[in-house]
Amino acid sequence: MNGKWIEVKIITKSEAIEPITGIFYSLGVKGVAIEDPNDINIKQQNPLSWDFADPDIFEYGGKAAVVKAYFSNEDDINKITKYIEDKLEELNNSGFDIGEGKVIINPVYEEDWANEWKKYYKTIKIGRKIVVNPLWIKYTPKKDEILVKMDPGMAFGTGTHETTMMCIEMLEKYIKENDVVYDIGTGSGILAISASKLGAKNVIGVDL
Repeated sequence: MNGKWIEVKIITKSEAIEPITGIFYSLGVKGVAIEDPNDINIKQQNPLSWDFADPDIFEYGGKAAVVKAYFSNEDDINKITKYIEDKLEELNNSGFDIGEGKVIINPVYEEDWANEWKKYYKTIKIGRKIVVNPLWIKYTPKKDEILVKMDPGMAFGTGTHETTMMCIEMLEKYIKENDVVYDIGTGSGILAISASKLGAKNVIGVDL
């Protein structure tokens, strides 16, 4: 079926993420998605480096780690599942605490995949004034806040990445009324929009 992928998800513990990631890579996947509740604990010790720290963003509410990989619907999923289960048993017998060690298979359609990220994209405030708000979330800006409404789709630039946040903070600090701003590699346009709302006279965003 066109546009269909198979998500293979392993429910485990933080300590077993690395060897389980290795299992997926041994199957030839190009990358994995990891949900590690330990990331929240680390970030909460240094809250200034994190835009939000909510355990509920994790599928299991911070009670388990999850490692996911995606396969084509043309792959032999039964064979892949059996291989993974055998490798998990080997890890368990070798003394690794793999937690639940459960393997879950789900079909994923590209149109669903393209919108899945929206569940984790929240309203965030960057610097003293800029508030980046997804179009599908209602938000009333407070006094002196500058609202930047975004629906970036698959383009880079949601405001949650550290580089984007630092650039917005620098724009807020240095933009003057008659400035001309060039945003090279504009992506979602978040920096160009922020520069314009901060008072730049002319803003040019360029991308390939």
